[in-house]
Amino acid sequence: MNSKTRSEGANSVSGTDEGSVENMIKSLVKKVDTLVTKDNLKSLETKFDTGIQRIETSVESLKSEVREVKDMSNELQKSLEFERNRVDKALEEISKKNAELEEKLILLEKHNRKYNILMV
Repeated sequence: MNSKTRSEGANSVSGTDEGSVENMIKSLVKKVDTLVTKDNLKSLETKFDTGIQRIETSVESLKSEVREVKDMSNELQKSLEFERNRVDKALEEISKKNAELEEKLILLEKHNRKYNILMV
């Protein structure tokens, strides 16, 4: 008798559960229908469209900034190459002058030795 009561109770509970779940679903659908109106959807669409426009504007702005940064980078690269060439030329001139001065020093030392020999 206990087992019958339990199974009957289970059947009645499951029947009640199914009915209550069904009622809950119907209730939720009705609430959603009442909450979601054409005005709400329009408002959401407008917000979504506005958000998309802002994103597109931001993307275009970032692309423009990237182009500007690339242009500045190219200008800096050109300036760097110009300065590097200028420094290389200056270094070459200094090396030539140094070589000339070394030659003059050698000649002066030779003349100095000759003068010292003549003086002796």
